[in-house]
Amino acid sequence: MDNSTGITLSKSVTVNGILDIKQTGLFIGNYKLVYGKGSALRYSGTKAMSTSDTEFPEEGGPENVIIANSGSTGITLHASRTINGNLQLAGKFRLADNNFTAASAGIASTNNFVSQTELVLLPLFNIGAAETLFPIGTTSYAPVWITNIGVVDNISVRAESDSKTLPEGGRIRVKWTLVEGTVGGGDYTLKFGWTSQLKIQNSNKTNLLISYIFISFRYC
Repeated sequence: MDNSTGITLSKSVTVNGILDIKQTGLFIGNYKLVYGKGSALRYSGTKAMSTSDTEFPEEGGPENVIIANSGSTGITLHASRTINGNLQLAGKFRLADNNFTAASAGIASTNNFVSQTELVLLPLFNIGAAETLFPIGTTSYAPVWITNIGVVDNISVRAESDSKTLPEGGRIRVKWTLVEGTVGGGDYTLKFGWTSQLKIQNSNKTNLLISYIFISFRYC
């Protein structure tokens, strides 16, 4: 959809492929916008915008979501949403104070990630033995990868800014929060990543684009 004056439906429409939103202004009136199996909702274009109930309803929404907007602030989620498929990021996705739940998530580059506030989490379904990426960040990319060889569970993760100083000096300016769907039974390996923009001097000596730390623990 790429019309500066908007588009009004003249009949009910079923989306079996991809609905591409480049500009806001979709009006459905008394008709229905229905998403079929395997469908996707893509936000592209060059101007920042927010999602809405019109193209992204709480019930009967798309199976997959693609964020491909090149605006500096990207796409902002207007309300909490759950999809049964994949969240693919080729642009910034701001959750504001809303939760977004998906089966999986992927990114095109480290400039594209889910930006959260301290109030919200990014939950993903059925985290098991296959390593799962949570493409989250604050002002910059700060991902988490989780492997769980224990009981498969839904896991929610948040990254938030944290610039408190430490007596020892340098640190990473991120605080991560991880929450199990059902407490106990997990056996996790966690990998935390961050870009150099989030590193306070002396926190480590690497100049790599992404640095990592690995932590393994059992929660049962």
